[in-house]
Amino acid sequence: MMADVTDHAASKGGKQTEGLFFAGYFFLQKAISGIGIFLSGLILGLVGFPENAQPGAVDQDVLMRLTLFYAAALVVFGLAAAWSYLRFPLGPVAGVDPQGLDRVIDAAGEEV
Repeated sequence: MMADVTDHAASKGGKQTEGLFFAGYFFLQKAISGIGIFLSGLILGLVGFPENAQPGAVDQDVLMRLTLFYAAALVVFGLAAAWSYLRFPLGPVAGVDPQGLDRVIDAAGEEV
């Protein structure tokens, strides 16, 4: 999908900007990882998960709250992902623009 996005941007803008897209992608990946670690700790605190817990020694109420929180988050994030995929133009509508690609090739030849 990233290749389609960079090709689309190149055909619309006339410039190759793959580096910018990939830099932004990896920056967001690292930022989201950090947010995920923070939220994990926050969720464990909200459900009352004990520190230094031993396997089999965690109260069933705490595990049930954690399970319910996980199920709710799974549904919310799943619906958000489905909604975002529905908004992405897939299929023949997002077809190749040969004139746009020719502009990119011409522009790349002029820069050399």
